[in-house]
Amino acid sequence: MSKKGFAPIIIVLIIALLVLGVIGGYWYFKNKSSKLNTVVTTTTTEELTTTTTTTTTTTTINPKITTTTTKPKTTTTINQQKAKMFKCGDSVTFTYKGSTVTYGTVKNTITNECWMDRNLGASQVATAFNDAQAYGDLFQWGRLDDGHQTRTSGTTTNLSSSDNPGHSNFIYGMGGPYDWRSPQNNNLWQGVLGVNNPCPSGWRIPTSAELEAERASWSSNNSAGAFASSLRLTLTGYRNRINFTLKTVGSGGSYWSSTVSGSIALGLGFFSSDASMGIFHRAYGFSVRCLKD
Repeated sequence: MSKKGFAPIIIVLIIALLVLGVIGGYWYFKNKSSKLNTVVTTTTTEELTTTTTTTTTTTTINPKITTTTTKPKTTTTINQQKAKMFKCGDSVTFTYKGSTVTYGTVKNTITNECWMDRNLGASQVATAFNDAQAYGDLFQWGRLDDGHQTRTSGTTTNLSSSDNPGHSNFIYGMGGPYDWRSPQNNNLWQGVLGVNNPCPSGWRIPTSAELEAERASWSSNNSAGAFASSLRLTLTGYRNRINFTLKTVGSGGSYWSSTVSGSIALGLGFFSSDASMGIFHRAYGFSVRCLKD
């Protein structure tokens, strides 16, 4: 067969191949498109499922975030830690003459006043009206706890021009108005916040009216009644303003009040025969018994 006879046959074959290619491509892309549609549908379904799950989880978490019980528990704990309230009969610890001391407290059931169970400086509650360990120190009226009140303290004749002399000497030997301070200051020892108050916080020197009420409550108006009282007052004696010597120790008791009258101050004195409030020069050294404010 000549070359010219093959030409038509070749052309027919080429056309047939082209037609088959077009048909095959059509079916290929049709199937591919069907598969893609199936994937998209599946993805959409999964997204909806995921969204639903996320919404449910969020709803569960929110109540946990807003529900707390920490604050009420903390408040309850603080309330339980409130300081214990003082009641008469409790002990009192404070600093006196540079050292920590602890005194008891006693209540006079007649006057309803609460007192310390011993004089400032006493080492124990009195076991007798002449118990030397219960005498305590002897303060000049209005002076602070600076050591001058010790019965064996040093002495000086130099008056102080201020509320704090700046030393621990007992000041004596002055002329009228017979005070360790010049000029005088009537505002000393007045109340729990009074200048030079030697008592601990919440305690003070009693007024003359309070000492008088204490005296009036005794079973007898003398040293026996003073010791038999709830305060167990002793025959402390006093320190002389003239020559700083100790007087009436073991035979008389002398206790300062915070009350002034003119240039002098009021105090309680008692002996075996009697007891009374009196007026005294401020340079004398008397005992001090603190009263709860």
